[in-house]
Amino acid sequence: MKKSLLLSLAILACYLPANAQLSFGIKGGVNNAWHSGANDAPKMQGLSTSLTVYKKLGKFLEIGMEPGFVQRGTTQQYGYQNYYYYCDVCCFGPCYDPTLGDMSGNPYQGLKASYIQAPMMVRGSLPLAKGKVVLSGKMGGGPSYLSSGYYGETVMDETSYFLKPASRELDFSEDDGTGTKRWDWGLYGGMGVGYQLGFGLLSLEMEHYRGFSKVSEYLPSKNRGISYSLGYTISL
Repeated sequence: MKKSLLLSLAILACYLPANAQLSFGIKGGVNNAWHSGANDAPKMQGLSTSLTVYKKLGKFLEIGMEPGFVQRGTTQQYGYQNYYYYCDVCCFGPCYDPTLGDMSGNPYQGLKASYIQAPMMVRGSLPLAKGKVVLSGKMGGGPSYLSSGYYGETVMDETSYFLKPASRELDFSEDDGTGTKRWDWGLYGGMGVGYQLGFGLLSLEMEHYRGFSKVSEYLPSKNRGISYSLGYTISL
């Protein structure tokens, strides 16, 4: 991840002459995440926060980076062992059904994974109302690195001998039965509206993420997400 971040910074630095007009910002909000194949399932809610740095290429166009932290995952059953134990009719894809639970009726706890991301972005802006209001749209792509996470599983209660839900931390030092991949790569697209407030721009933004790397060695699922954030940006 450090190599990818340094490479992204080096690429960005090539576009930053000494007199470049830069903007720096910070944003944070919630990310509604799911895995491909589970579009109708309840979304996993996580956090999302990023720093932003952009350089103007013209009056309405900028290029930049948005390194940060995001939580992705799914509310549905996750894990190689659970997948094959409970899904007896869908062995060639995820058995996603938001109404299903384990054999004792407990709802699945799914997966919540924390990623460090560093996308390169191109952003267009349209000032309105004499520059007091700014409409924006952006797109880009980049890598993400899974730093930690946990998923739900079912274990046998030693007293009642019934299955009960439990949480298990992803263990990357050995095969924990999920085959979870640490690297993800995907595309970003978003839109927002900002209002000039004080020395900078206060903005509301919606962003969609579409991953192209499989989450696990055993399942074809890929990360998806829609985030909503509040941010503040200062131009220099």
